Amino acid sequence: MTNPRTSAGADPRARPLLHAAARFAPGLLLVAACFAAFLPCLGFDLLQAWDDPIYVLNNVEALRFSRANVARWFTAPFFANYHPLTMLTYMVDLRLWDLWGPGYHLQNLLWHTVAALGVYGLARALHLDPLGALTAALLWAIHPLRVESVVWVSERKDVICGAFYVWGLAWAARETKPPEHQTIPFFFFVFAVLGKAMAVSFPFVLLCLDWHKGGLERVRRRLRAFWPYAFVLGVWGPLTFFAQASEHGVRTHWNVLRQAGVAWSNLFRYAGMTAAPAALNPIYPLVRFEARTIAWIAAASAAAALGIALLWRFRRHFLLRTLAPAFAAYGLMLLPVSGIVPLGGIDYADRYTYLPTVPFFLLAGAAVIRLRVRFGRLRVLAATALAAIGLGLTTYWTCYTWQDIETLFGTAAAAADPNPVAAVAWAKCLIRLGRVHDALVVAEQGIRRHPGDPRFRFIRARCLARLGRKKEALKVYERLIGKLDDADFYAAVADCYRDTGAPNKAETFYSLALNVQRPNYNVRLNRGAVRFTLGKYAAAADDFRAAAAFRPERPEPLLNLARTLAAMGRMDRARQVLEKAQGRLRRVKPFPVGPASSTVSKSPE
Repeated sequence: MTNPRTSAGADPRARPLLHAAARFAPGLLLVAACFAAFLPCLGFDLLQAWDDPIYVLNNVEALRFSRANVARWFTAPFFANYHPLTMLTYMVDLRLWDLWGPGYHLQNLLWHTVAALGVYGLARALHLDPLGALTAALLWAIHPLRVESVVWVSERKDVICGAFYVWGLAWAARETKPPEHQTIPFFFFVFAVLGKAMAVSFPFVLLCLDWHKGGLERVRRRLRAFWPYAFVLGVWGPLTFFAQASEHGVRTHWNVLRQAGVAWSNLFRYAGMTAAPAALNPIYPLVRFEARTIAWIAAASAAAALGIALLWRFRRHFLLRTLAPAFAAYGLMLLPVSGIVPLGGIDYADRYTYLPTVPFFLLAGAAVIRLRVRFGRLRVLAATALAAIGLGLTTYWTCYTWQDIETLFGTAAAAADPNPVAAVAWAKCLIRLGRVHDALVVAEQGIRRHPGDPRFRFIRARCLARLGRKKEALKVYERLIGKLDDADFYAAVADCYRDTGAPNKAETFYSLALNVQRPNYNVRLNRGAVRFTLGKYAAAADDFRAAAAFRPERPEPLLNLARTLAAMGRMDRARQVLEKAQGRLRRVKPFPVGPASSTVSKSPE
């Protein structure tokens, strides 16, 4: 007789394969979607400014594998952050790819893909069906707000922290042990904070997760074994404070009322940007608390209060056990980067939404399940697919904003009232591109808009120096001394002193620039050139060696070192260094090298 279970022609032996395909299909789709949406970045090089030189390009020697370098990342902060795990991943990239940009972008994308799979795992652990969980993870992963965190190599700390963070939550949500006996989420938490200090919110978000799953009783049980998290928080707080203080100094004052307004407005702004990702900008204009801004903040606050009141009246259980934990988690994850403390010249940025918006997409996945019952599976599936395609295409094209530094700063400076950070950076790009008159226009506009900001006067002075009016530029520089503590400023002052015949002052300001930003290839090279002209051959040789270590692919430091050694009478060593420099010349694009003389080549300004 025919087995009715196989009468349709299905082979019973194929069922395990079908089950396996159904099990792994969502994950494979997520991986494919992530690579498709962020595919352009795999062709990008490292940015020539905006932190990539600090983390990678000018930091090569510190990223080489050695016991001393590994110990250094675990024992000292770097660039106002303590994130040893992130720095170790740059060491892996340097070993694998040297300075080949697409390799660095690939690792960023792989970490983001792991985080996307973690969001799917978290959604499934919260009992969303495969379609709802896939919707949540997919829309989160390919949303345009993810571009800055994924495509910017210097922001790798976001994707590393995010991957461990969401997988820790997913493990805690699916763990069958009671909360007080869960240990694996704690280790995910430790790895997350090793990637970025923003993960300090993890223990409190765990409490929100327990609140959703089991109410206050489960929260109390979690608190009984909270001491390991409290210990890590007690250690990481001082570490983060020390890292920030060591780089920027302790902030002793800021406008607390303004920053509180920024933080409150960002709660609604990021929610709105998630729902409607329009007019995205790599560097947003500063928040101006004008009548229009205050009005929309008040309207958003009133709408939120009204919504809470209605839900309390008609859907109290849904409010207390679903929406309240989700929005509490959103606020807790956002708090460290909400803007309550100044964020280095910006008020908000896309990268700060990387983790905090996860609860929104989990709610969207749950909504898909309910809508499927009401409107039918095919209609909801079609609507979800259209939304994913729209977000994915927007993300694909937004990636090109980060293809090079000129596009990045040009896009940011095109805003109606650009952020001063963006305007200054764009002016510097224009100077580097030789468009000095355009940069001068940007500087004059900045002086009118922000008369108290010395950076625009600095840019104006740089333009004057490039136009040959060096004495006039030097007068402006000297008035700005004490008002700017910036490596670019000190280097520009040093260049001007060098070109106006004051090498001793030039050496002093090059040294100040290195005190602010020690791994600086151009400043090392230029200070070495000045020391050579002063007859300080041993010190000049040290600078050229350091420059060669920062940029081992460049022959200029070795050429200069060979000439310096020759001036010191060490001809045999000079010939060896010159042969090494000639080997580098064959591996890079040719550049004009003049005949050997008593001078050394200088890095371009």
